Amino acid sequence: MKYYYLLSIAVFALSCSPKNEISDKAQLGDLGHNFSISENAKPHFDKGLLLLHSFEYEDARDAFMEAKEADPKEVMAYWGEAMTHYKALWGLQDVEAGRAVMQELGSSKEERLAKAENELETNFWMGIEYLYGEGELTERNKKYVDHMAALYEANPDHQEIAAFYALGLMWADYDNEENLKKSSAVAASIIEENPTHPGALHYMIHANDDPEFAQVAINAANNYAKVAPDAAHALHMPSHIYVALGMWNEVVSSNIDSYQASLNRMERKELDGTARGYHSYAWLHYGYLQQGNYDKAADMLKDMIGFHYDSAGSNSYLIVMQNQQRIEAGEWPQSLELVDVDYSSLGLQEKSAMHFFRSLLAFDKKDAASIQMEIDTLYTHLEAAKLVVTDDGIALCSAGPTRYAPSQSGIDKTQAVIYQMESLVAQLENDDAKTEEFLKKATAQEASGSYDSGPPFIAYPTFEQYGDWLLTKGRYEEAIEQFDISLKNRTNRAKALLGKKEALLRLDRIQEAQKVDEILSVFRMQQQVAAI
Repeated sequence: MKYYYLLSIAVFALSCSPKNEISDKAQLGDLGHNFSISENAKPHFDKGLLLLHSFEYEDARDAFMEAKEADPKEVMAYWGEAMTHYKALWGLQDVEAGRAVMQELGSSKEERLAKAENELETNFWMGIEYLYGEGELTERNKKYVDHMAALYEANPDHQEIAAFYALGLMWADYDNEENLKKSSAVAASIIEENPTHPGALHYMIHANDDPEFAQVAINAANNYAKVAPDAAHALHMPSHIYVALGMWNEVVSSNIDSYQASLNRMERKELDGTARGYHSYAWLHYGYLQQGNYDKAADMLKDMIGFHYDSAGSNSYLIVMQNQQRIEAGEWPQSLELVDVDYSSLGLQEKSAMHFFRSLLAFDKKDAASIQMEIDTLYTHLEAAKLVVTDDGIALCSAGPTRYAPSQSGIDKTQAVIYQMESLVAQLENDDAKTEEFLKKATAQEASGSYDSGPPFIAYPTFEQYGDWLLTKGRYEEAIEQFDISLKNRTNRAKALLGKKEALLRLDRIQEAQKVDEILSVFRMQQQVAAI
């Protein structure tokens, strides 16, 4: 693949920038394209495009709007602004905002397309017509990816066509393994010619965000943050691969950098707390828990309690973090208050986490009746979600923002969590047969679903929970089997490794236990790794 010119975002065309802007000398990667952008709009457009590839949507939108202001006739500036309203991999599309940009360019498709200066611009704008046209979201995504596939077949050497085709494949169906493999291959072809293309590196990571394929993207993960260090999301993204591979030290360092970058942006642009990098903050908390740094994780959670009024997103992460703290540390820190977060606007993952968390606290108090109340409430939410999910697995009326809308995957995982909660009740009733019945149902339910990146939806992986219970029953061989299954799905999760090590020691399989210890010693706090 050849490219027409190399564009680095170390752009010097603009001599100065306001305090609240990302510097035009910022490091955001390099692009190769042949868009015929007007001289006045070009520096802003180029910066916006680089930011768009790193999913820095708000800052990218600012840059595209500056390009539009510099040249109101620049069609690609409108294209870029419209693209920033589609955060597909995050489950968000602001249809009305995207259509408003379209109307600003022209009142009809024919009028808008007539303003394109060449065939390339016409083809890129046509993608906007598909993404924000009529029909359900899945239908529009399919039209877009088919359109980009045809463009890619005709222009395999054009890096931006290739990049948005790779992204479109994931938009169309992220659970489709064939799509992900195609996306990965297309991204790899860009990297081969331009190893500092931020979109190619980014999409390579997303396309291989799974323990089975993560090794394919390890080089992209290691390089992306170096290529685009001024994009907070680029600093976070390598940790998707690091989580999949169980590289917990790297998960921590990546998200320290990403979270700090979000704070720097807040200060630079004088933004409120809603701009805080809660995503990287929550992943950092999870990384500390895997390292056994429970005190540091508890400190983060204490700070998060003060942040949670900022937005629905901050509430979401607080719920998940509370649940993970109790699961990984094995107890709730006495120094922390319990926050009953309003989850009415949130999704099944948050509701599952909240009710499982409450169930664990009730389990600690041997309060089976309270756990049953949590089960009943979560089951009500589950049944309500089933009513609005269609056969293709997405929520009805999902043309707009859908981050918290129910999905079939979420429904399936919530059912697994309910089985886990049922097993807690059975344990308190000293009913081993029923406990095991529910644990087996939970593991079967989880096994039928897909991997979710980062801190898992099922925060206490079902095979782990089953293995822990088998340990208490002296069934060590069976426990090892369950921990091994869990570790295949969730590489190097500390609880599974520690459980496996205990089972091996109980069986006097010392050498095997030492091998587990070697893995733990790479990332686990020394005081958390007992000597054999």
